[in-house]
Amino acid sequence: MKHARHGFTLLELMVTLAIIAVLLAWGVPALRNYLLDLRLRASVTALHADLRYARAQAVFEGVHVIACPRSAPNQATCASNGDWHRGWLVFHDSNGDRTRQPSEPLVRITQPLDSVQARSSTARRRLRFLPTGTAPGSNTTIRFCDARGNAAIRGLALSNTGRLRRLSTDETPSPNCT
Repeated sequence: MKHARHGFTLLELMVTLAIIAVLLAWGVPALRNYLLDLRLRASVTALHADLRYARAQAVFEGVHVIACPRSAPNQATCASNGDWHRGWLVFHDSNGDRTRQPSEPLVRITQPLDSVQARSSTARRRLRFLPTGTAPGSNTTIRFCDARGNAAIRGLALSNTGRLRRLSTDETPSPNCT
């Protein structure tokens, strides 16, 4: 009479655990980089979409539209620096002073970015779109970074003509994620 074997031997269990450990050691860093890439791409896409929408609003409504970084996550005012990772505002600038008044319509307001830093140059903190679709002022680049630093930097470039384009890691001028 043969007895049916139920369970695993210690050797089988150890081999299985070793295989799982090797797979985890290989897969976890790749998964982490994948998740960081998703977050970074989602942040760039969100700002890109809102800036395109701001330009479209300026053209279709025939008004000046401002996009600026938020001063704090719970305030609907523009920051005095170029830190876009606290979120941003898009609003109609009825009086042309580039500052949001309570009477000026708020078109978009976003929450802070999750684990992503986004900065523009200090020379161009507020982006103004005219009814012609142009964005007068100096050309600007908004850089997006995460925990990987300069290795994974992304960017958005805005020209005076109002053209907005995405920049890859090797296209981003003077990368600096610190």
